[in-house]
Amino acid sequence: MMNERSRLENQLANVVERIEVSVISLDDQKDAEVKIINSNIDAEKATQIILENPVRSLDLALVKQVVRISRTRRLEIRSGEHLASEHVLPVVRPARAYTPELHQPVMASIHEWSAPYDAYVSLDALAAASSDLLVVTHDPHWYAEQYTPGDADIAFHERFRWWNRVRAPFITWEHADLGVKATKSSPDKTVKAVSRLVIDEIVAMEHKAKEVVEEIREDIEQVITGNEEAWGVPVLVPRLAPLRVVAGFLSLALIVSLPAGAVSLGRSLSASWTTIQGTSRDAVDEAKAMEWGNAAASLAQSDQALNRVNVLAVAVSKALPQTRDAYASARALVVAGEKAVEAASILSKGGEKALSGGTKYPVERIRIMETYIESASPLIEDAVTSLGRVNLDSLPADVKPKAEEAATLLQSVQTGLRELRVLSAFAAAAVGESSERRYLLVFQNPSELRPTGGFMGSFAEVTLDRGTISKLSVPGGGSYDLQGQLKARVRAPGPMRLIADHWEFQDANWFPDFAASAKKVNWFWSQAGQPTLDGIMAVNARLVVNLLKVTGPIEMSEYGKTISSENFMQEAQLAVEVEYDREENKPKKFIGDLMTKLLDRIAKADKDQWIEIARLATDALLEKDIQVWFSREDEQALSDRFGWSGRMKPVPGDTLAVIGTNIGGQKSDALIDEHVEHQATVAPDGSVTDRVTITRTHRGIKGQQFHGANNVTYLRVYVPQGSELLAASGFRAPTSGQFEVPLPGDPEDADVIATESRPRIGAGDVRITDEFGRTAFGGWIQLKPGETATTTFEYRLPFTVDQLATRVQEGISRSSSARRPAYVLQLTSQSGKPERTIRSSLQIPDTWGISWTNTQADQIGYDGFWNRDLVVAGLLQAP
Repeated sequence: MMNERSRLENQLANVVERIEVSVISLDDQKDAEVKIINSNIDAEKATQIILENPVRSLDLALVKQVVRISRTRRLEIRSGEHLASEHVLPVVRPARAYTPELHQPVMASIHEWSAPYDAYVSLDALAAASSDLLVVTHDPHWYAEQYTPGDADIAFHERFRWWNRVRAPFITWEHADLGVKATKSSPDKTVKAVSRLVIDEIVAMEHKAKEVVEEIREDIEQVITGNEEAWGVPVLVPRLAPLRVVAGFLSLALIVSLPAGAVSLGRSLSASWTTIQGTSRDAVDEAKAMEWGNAAASLAQSDQALNRVNVLAVAVSKALPQTRDAYASARALVVAGEKAVEAASILSKGGEKALSGGTKYPVERIRIMETYIESASPLIEDAVTSLGRVNLDSLPADVKPKAEEAATLLQSVQTGLRELRVLSAFAAAAVGESSERRYLLVFQNPSELRPTGGFMGSFAEVTLDRGTISKLSVPGGGSYDLQGQLKARVRAPGPMRLIADHWEFQDANWFPDFAASAKKVNWFWSQAGQPTLDGIMAVNARLVVNLLKVTGPIEMSEYGKTISSENFMQEAQLAVEVEYDREENKPKKFIGDLMTKLLDRIAKADKDQWIEIARLATDALLEKDIQVWFSREDEQALSDRFGWSGRMKPVPGDTLAVIGTNIGGQKSDALIDEHVEHQATVAPDGSVTDRVTITRTHRGIKGQQFHGANNVTYLRVYVPQGSELLAASGFRAPTSGQFEVPLPGDPEDADVIATESRPRIGAGDVRITDEFGRTAFGGWIQLKPGETATTTFEYRLPFTVDQLATRVQEGISRSSSARRPAYVLQLTSQSGKPERTIRSSLQIPDTWGISWTNTQADQIGYDGFWNRDLVVAGLLQAP
C-alpha cells in the first residue's frame, strides 16, 4: 500500500506545471513591490501537452486563470489610524456566513482498515475517479448582503429613498460579466463592457450628471479590474428580475381579491359537504390510531399480510377483462404481488436470523432485524407504487373490494415497517448499545389497586449493557428499605393520609398519569441518595403470570416451591407476607430470586418462545401491564408516540376514566368485580349530559386470607375539563378521626399543588379538581365482603355536539343551515383492572339520525372489557 501511495503521489505531482513566485523586499516602511513571475511555456510545448495529457492542459489553463501576467504596481500602505465611515447601514437580513468549500485529497481518505471485499479497490481507480483540484465558487448575493455601499449618496438612497426600497424586491444582483462575450482577439472588451454596464446602471438609477460620470469612468474600470484580479471577488450589478415583478403583481392581486375568494371558497366547501362527510370517516377514525397499527405490529403479521396482498393481487388480475385498458392495471397488480412476496420472504428470513442466530449480545438481534427491514422497505414502497397505478374505478364490481383490501394491507405494513425502523434504533439505545443504562423496575400488585396499576411493594435496580443484564439488585425489604434514607419529608396527598401522615416512596404512584407518577418516584429515589436513573418501568404481576405460561414452571428449591402461572399470585403473597424469616426481615427476597431465574429462562428461550414473549410484551404495553418513563426527552417522546407511557392523552371531545385507589383495603381488589354504565344524552339544542354508574361487588369472604378485608377505595372519575357536576351518590367516607395528622413542619408537596388545581366541593360532597386537562370528581367507596355498591355521577359537558364537530373536523367550513354534529368519546383504561367491563351508549333525539359510526353498528357505543384505551366516534344527522 505504501508503494502504491508513493507512486500515486508522484503521478499527481507531475500534473501541474510548477510556478516560481518571488517577493521583492520592501523599499521602505510605506512602499512595497510585488512581482509574480510566470513560468515560460512556449506554444509548441503547450500544444504537445494538450495532445498528450488533456487533464494536464486543463490544469495549466486553471493556473493561468488564477495567476496572470501583470505589471509591477506600487501600493501605498497606510499605517496610521483612520475613522470609520459614517455611512454604515444596518444589515437588513441576518448575515450569511461565508463558508469556503472543503476539499479532501484522495490519499487522505484511505485508511489502514479496509472492508472485507473479495478484491481490494485499485488506488489507480480511486485516483482516476477523483481530483485534487478545486475551483472555489462565490455566491454573489453574499457580497451584496454583507457590505455597505462606499458612496454616501448611494448608501443614503438605498436605506431611506422610498423608490429604492420599493424596487428592492424586484432587483437581483448578478455577476457583472453575465451576458458579455469575451474574445481572444480583444481581451479588454470584457472589462470595458462590464464597466459600461455599471455606468449605465448608475446613470439610470441614480441620475448622475454626465460630467460626473466621465470623471469616474476610469476609476470604475480600475476598481473592477483590480478587485477581480487581486481579490477574486465578483463584481455585482443590479438587474431587473421579470419573474419577481410578475410574482409581486400576482401577490398584490391575490390580496386585493382575497375577500371575494374566501366567500367563493366557503360556498364551494359548503356545497361539497356531502362528499366531505363521506371521506371524513377516515379523519374521525384516526382517533383510533393512537396505538401502533395491529396489521404490522409484529413481523409474523406483516408476513401474513404481504402474502395476503399477493393472493388478492393475483386474483384481481385474473378477473380483469382481456382489454388493452385493463392490461396496465393487471400488470401493476402482478408486480405489486411479486414485490409483496419478495418483501415477505426477506422479513421472514430476518425474523429467523434475529431470533435463532447466535449472537454475543441481544442488541445484535435488533440490528440484524433492522438490516432485513431496510432491505424489505424499498420493495414495499415499490409494491405500493405499483398498486397505485391500478385504476380502481375501472375494475369490475365483484373484484374491486379485493383490490382495495390489498391496498389497505400494503399501506398498513408500510406504516408498520416505518415504525419498526424507528423502534429498532430507539430500542438499541434503550438497552445500552453505546453505554450502560440504569433503570428502576417497579413491581405493582393490582390486588391492592393504585392509580398506575397497583401497590409498589418491590423494585429492582437493573443495569443493561448491550441488552444483557449486567447488574440486578432487588432489596430484600422492598420499597420500605428506602424509608430511613429519605432526606426530605412532604405531606401525603389528602386521601393517602388515611394510612400515613407523610408521603413515601411506596405510595408515590398517586397520579393516574404514569409519566407524572414516575417523575415522583424518581424524586423519592433521588431524595434517598440513590444513583441517577435512565428510566422507570412499571410491571404488573399479571405479566409475570403470562410469562410463566411460556417458560413453564420454575423450581424454587431453596423455598421448597415450584412456581407456575396457576399458583404464582398465592405463593408470592405467602412468601412475602407470611413465610419470610422474621429475623432476617427480607420479605421481598423471594421476588428477587424468582426474577433472576425467570429472566435467565427468558434469555435461553427458543425462537417460538421468543415470538410468544414478543406478543405478550406487545399486549402488555397496550393493556398497560407495562408502562415506561425515560429521563431523556426524545426517548420519552417516542414512548408517548407508541402509547407506552401511560399518559392521559388530550382529547377534543367526551372522555371518561375511572381511577380507583385502594387505601387500607389490603389485597381485596383481587376479588372485586366492577362494571361501568356510561350513557351520553344529546338534547335537541345539541347539549350533552352524561350519566356514569359504577357497580362494584366484593366476592371475598370475611376473614379470608389476603382478600377478606373491607375494601376502602378513593375513586376518581375524569371527565372533560369544565364539565358541571349535577348530581352524585353512593359515597361513604371514613371518619375524620381515622386520618393521620401531618406534622406542622412538613410542607405540602409542590407537584400535588400544581397538578390538582382549583380544588372545590360539588354535589354529594364530591371533591372536584382540574388535572391533566380534565376535571376529576373524587369520593370514598367502602365495600364489605359479599356486598354490592353502586355509585353514580351526572354531569353536563362544556360543549355541544355541533361545537365538537368543529373541534374534530377543524378547518372544514359549513353553512349554519346544515347541521352536521359529531360525537367522540375516549375511554381511558386503568392499569391493573383488565377485567373491568363497560357499556357506553349515546342517546339522541327521535328526529335525529346516525350517518356513520366507527363501531360498525346501528348505535354509537361500546360494550365489553375495558382493558385498554378505546375510542367511540360517530357522525349525526340533525334537522
